[in-house]
Amino acid sequence: MFYHDIDPVFLKVWIFELRYYGLLYALGFLLSYFILKHLAKERKLELNEDDIDTYIILNIFGVVLGARIIYVLFYNISFYIQN
Repeated sequence: MFYHDIDPVFLKVWIFELRYYGLLYALGFLLSYFILKHLAKERKLELNEDDIDTYIILNIFGVVLGARIIYVLFYNISFYIQN
């Protein structure tokens, strides 16, 4: 069976570590923001600037909270049950 040994740290400067999955999350949020803004500008979506900002902020909170819940439930539930 194959076990990967990939270092999740993409860039390390002093004590600051930038991980590759954090970079992909940020890239995804930025890309979705610009796509929504473009679609609203062309009138393909009936959203204004404030609606897009609210949607992106709620999306960020939902993704982070959902990822944490999935991690706890599927990867480390015994630790959280004991503590």
